[in-house]
Amino acid sequence: RVRCDYFSTLGALYAEGFLKPVQAWCAAHGIASTGHLLCEEPLAPQVRHQANAPLAYRCFDIPGVDNLTVRTGGLHHRLAASIAHQCHRTRVLSETFGAAGWGTTLAQRKASADWQLAQGINLFVPHAVYYTVYGKRKRENPPSEFEQEPFWPHYRRFSDYLARLSFLLTRGKHAARIAILYPLRSAWAHYHAGYQPPSGEEARVSFACYGSSDALLLARLERDLAALCALLTELHFDFDFIDEAGLAEARIEQSRICLGPERYELLILPTMTTCARSTWARIREFFDEGGNILSCGLLPYQTGAGEEEDRALQREVQALTTLDPTAPDRPGGSTARAMGREAMRPLNINREHGSRFARYLPSRVSDPGQRSLLMKTLLRTLVTLDIDVDCPDLVCHQRDTADGKLFFLVNTADEERRVNAVFYALGRPEEWDPETGEVRRVWQYARSGEKVTLPLHFAPRQARVLSFSGTEDLHVERANFVVTRVTETDEHYLVEGHARDYARPMETPPNCSLAWEGGSRWAEGIDRGLLEPITLGEVWDLRVLGDNYLVLPDWRFHIPQPGEDPQILAEYHDYWEPLLPREPITWFPKLEPLELHPPDEVWLQTRFRLDAVPSSLSLLLEPLDVPYTVLVNGQEVALIQTGVLDPRFLTADIADVAREGINVVAMRYSCKGVRLDPPDNLHRITGDLVPEPARLLGSFTAMPEDDEGEFLLYAGFPDQIVTGTWVDQGFPHFSGVLEYSQPVTIKADYFDYRLMLAWENAAEIVDVLVNGRPVGVRPWPPNAVDISEHAFAGTNLITLRVTNTAVNALLGQPRPSGILGAVRIEPYARCEVKVPKD
Repeated sequence: RVRCDYFSTLGALYAEGFLKPVQAWCAAHGIASTGHLLCEEPLAPQVRHQANAPLAYRCFDIPGVDNLTVRTGGLHHRLAASIAHQCHRTRVLSETFGAAGWGTTLAQRKASADWQLAQGINLFVPHAVYYTVYGKRKRENPPSEFEQEPFWPHYRRFSDYLARLSFLLTRGKHAARIAILYPLRSAWAHYHAGYQPPSGEEARVSFACYGSSDALLLARLERDLAALCALLTELHFDFDFIDEAGLAEARIEQSRICLGPERYELLILPTMTTCARSTWARIREFFDEGGNILSCGLLPYQTGAGEEEDRALQREVQALTTLDPTAPDRPGGSTARAMGREAMRPLNINREHGSRFARYLPSRVSDPGQRSLLMKTLLRTLVTLDIDVDCPDLVCHQRDTADGKLFFLVNTADEERRVNAVFYALGRPEEWDPETGEVRRVWQYARSGEKVTLPLHFAPRQARVLSFSGTEDLHVERANFVVTRVTETDEHYLVEGHARDYARPMETPPNCSLAWEGGSRWAEGIDRGLLEPITLGEVWDLRVLGDNYLVLPDWRFHIPQPGEDPQILAEYHDYWEPLLPREPITWFPKLEPLELHPPDEVWLQTRFRLDAVPSSLSLLLEPLDVPYTVLVNGQEVALIQTGVLDPRFLTADIADVAREGINVVAMRYSCKGVRLDPPDNLHRITGDLVPEPARLLGSFTAMPEDDEGEFLLYAGFPDQIVTGTWVDQGFPHFSGVLEYSQPVTIKADYFDYRLMLAWENAAEIVDVLVNGRPVGVRPWPPNAVDISEHAFAGTNLITLRVTNTAVNALLGQPRPSGILGAVRIEPYARCEVKVPKD
């Protein structure tokens, strides 16, 4: 009771004393209040840091979350979105990509954003856009969504993609039919300071119940809630959370829980130990008014309001469910079949309305397939279906619009998926392409009443948007090929498309069944057969678009003695002490060892080895916050701010002072009288007194010289490169664009086919040109473009411009980059079927 009172009071004070005044100030100044909470993931972290996260989310005009890195998973996105849905909030914000690292690709960003969109997020705030990342800044929760990344010229494509989807998924209203009662009060009742999830006690957590320790019960609450939500997501049942305050506020109308624009048909009770009696009274009211209820774990046995109230709640729970909530929640049968039969027999039936109070314990079914099948079978009896897809890798978000329904589907797997998706919707299906903004009619589907079956193909991590609206007319019910267009002439309908596979023959000639109001007709076309794919060679002509980079070995430093001759800087000294690896900038930042007690003067050296001096060679350094001098082979060089790699980086042309063999780069800087303030969480960087590793840039290739990571530099670029990572072919630290080209002969008979240029693997972004003309850019799968309209019979020049990430040049990490797998032209047979009108 004390815990429940404490956390309830703490949450109210936090909202009334801080969040609501901020929201009121924003409203008075015409600003939408937004932000995210700290340690948002249910349940224990929320209780510890926020006390009452649902209440806190209600205090934002735009509820928000923090999605660190490019992860997918967690429940806080869904919780924030649920509150937004119920409170008429249009947008749900995510601060995202922070701390993902410099090697994070646009494809990884997109995959994370797609998953978040499916959870209800529709406004993204990328962390962060750094004007400069010199010095320590590059280690403060990178990456940067700015020009430090070589793919920055392609960023607009990603930004437009997110903008289209974010806008699209605010249209209409969210259309969940299921509400999960959020077990916040149960978490209050069992949380204690210093709580850590029990380790190595899975069995005790699984069977924790009345009388178990607080730690075991809280661990079970968290685990069961996460597993239940994962199961519903795999089965494509969209849902919201509803907390006890939301349930108290909701209206119960026509067997629905109505909160804001949401209308919930089914209330699911996860494992919960504690709820107010008034909450249980609302649950009883919902059942009495014809609502369906499903219990998936422990039933509540305490209120947090004293023993007398607890006993009253136990009697009320048993009256509605026929079960003693203090008894262990063990199923009546030991097999999945027996538990399935038990689940299909409701605990209580409302004879007047036909509603049911059912019980199913998915945590007691060990086989994942059986667990999912039982839940799916049971839910079909409790809630109206909107979508049915036999693929757990797909996640779905659905919305009701003014004239129909909208489905957002995401393939979360790294492999392609082919499914026959069933939608329950009226109207004509269309596909809305978020990459291009194009709206395409879906020609091929089968309808039976509201049930629409669509064949869908998803590339790895691909998202698709399907809309149902308007009136239905001519469409293709069945076809053994991909239908792309239907046109009408005086005598027939021409159904056009292409084969589903380029490598396997069609079992029958192309055929289809065309349907229209009041009738349908089947027809068959001509099978064109197969052609062999054209595999491009592994040797490519190479063009380097820019300079090569090489990150030099980290500095060795020396604190000179009074009177020591600086001429020694012209020679390399192995005995000087190496700098320690730099500290990441975290919530608890530290000064570098040399910054704790800065010496009056520091000398530093690094080196590189040249086979021959290239025609262009520059030294690339990052600025320091103290005076310094840079020398190459004993000669001082002038640094200017050129904006290469970063707006604040400095370069010096060293081609005239470099020489064959070993070259010594030296730096002298003075810290006399300089002292840095200790950094803290609000002032994470208070100065840069330790130089970052030096880099070279120019027209050279770099090949490993020894096992210690040093390279020998050769003048010029190679004319050719082979399939495989470019880091092993002279470009270990190159970040930018390499252009791969080769001539390919295509015979005339191939142009009766759809020609797809496809690559098995590339890192990271591929810009395709055919005969010098742009065809398309692929920053993420599918890794293919249609070149049918750009190629011709004869010899064609195929060009792939490949862009990687900044991690190679910025951190000296040789991340695999370039064309990494086979490239081929895949001929898909064009299919035409003429369906007579008469």
